[in-house]
Amino acid sequence: MKSEVGVITHRDHLLIVCYAYPPFKSIGSIRNYYFTKELSKCVASTDLLSTSNINVVGTIEGDLSHICDKKYLPTIDYTFFKEYFGKRKNSKTGTIQSKKIIVEIKHTTTFLEKLTNSFPFNILFYGGIFYLIFGIIHGLRRSKKNSVIYSSFIPYVDHVIAYIIKLCKPNTFWIADFRDFQTFPHEEKLIFPRFQHWINRKIFSKADIVTNVTAAIADYNSKYNAKSICITNGVPIDFISVNKSEKVANSFFSIVYTGMLYKGKRNAESVFTAVKELIDEKRIDSGAIKLIYAGSEGSYWDTWATKTNLNSCTINYGVLPHERAVELQQNASINLAMNWVIKESLGAFGGKFFEYLLSEVPILMLLSGEKDSEIERANEEINFGIVTYDFEADNVRFIKQFILEHYLYWTENKTCKRIINKDGLQKYQWENIMAPLKKIIFNM
Repeated sequence: MKSEVGVITHRDHLLIVCYAYPPFKSIGSIRNYYFTKELSKCVASTDLLSTSNINVVGTIEGDLSHICDKKYLPTIDYTFFKEYFGKRKNSKTGTIQSKKIIVEIKHTTTFLEKLTNSFPFNILFYGGIFYLIFGIIHGLRRSKKNSVIYSSFIPYVDHVIAYIIKLCKPNTFWIADFRDFQTFPHEEKLIFPRFQHWINRKIFSKADIVTNVTAAIADYNSKYNAKSICITNGVPIDFISVNKSEKVANSFFSIVYTGMLYKGKRNAESVFTAVKELIDEKRIDSGAIKLIYAGSEGSYWDTWATKTNLNSCTINYGVLPHERAVELQQNASINLAMNWVIKESLGAFGGKFFEYLLSEVPILMLLSGEKDSEIERANEEINFGIVTYDFEADNVRFIKQFILEHYLYWTENKTCKRIINKDGLQKYQWENIMAPLKKIIFNM
């Protein structure tokens, strides 16, 4: 394989620079794990540089980092302070909640948000100076002349470490991955927009290839690096092991949502309205249905329940361990997926969507903002359920029809109706998703 300064015909070492990596509790950890798993099949050895914050943030089930020689870097950053000083044990639920000691970063255009999006403050907030320094030191020690380096945003500091290693060892092959926009496309989200874009162009032009979770992000990042391609997320088989034949009958019909609501931007009010109308029309028994939430923003769920007078039909579990949230998904009658769609985020399924797919439970995909043809195309391939938009006039009617169809099935069988097209699902197996990238790097 040709490089800028010579010819490398064989690459037998992989260096992973990822703040988010199992067992670190983050949905981004799962993507980074599968990149590592697939790329490590092509090399003799793999080294991992990750954060020591796994000790304060918590873990997802199973330590799946056994395929790497691990080095946890000392990390003092926003996440460390928030988790270490803000944790308290809830005696009733046994879940971990954060005290309001540290100001939360809101998803609005605030000065604090601008800092977290802008260089060099984005390094200090997530990762920190110790993570950066020790990442460079250990990265240079562990990388080889023919190494493949993989780094992933979020956080920005992972790419900065990989960039410096690339400068020092030009024959390495650097994969810069983006699970999200490195800077939100709107200029008002940055302190000095021109400076940030200049930094991006300087850093990412050095990457041998830039991988992106959606085609829209790939298109946006192409202005920094022409070799920008889309590698979507896939189904996390290694993280979810469920024997579908062992599922027991459910005592109630459940609609389940697990994860973030992004301060109400993911809005499930139309689902609550649809359920309320079905109950009022006596087509659904109010004692037989539950709207279930698991996550850190249950106040929004409770508000929608109160507004539609469905408090008796609502369960808010709060924050649960990942394995318990997956259990809820697996035993749901319908899994609810939501997303706010803008032009820059078309085709952004979200990590939870792929967990939903493994449950084989019908998915109600509720979208806001704009229409998303990529998600609609995926439904045609997989037949995961329904895609509907909250800005359409007949949205509630479509949701009612979908819920009623599966509720009637449940009344007869006391279990969910499995509708997933497993042949279509093959496209989203990580081995297939990663095949084009491995071909580029290793000429496979």
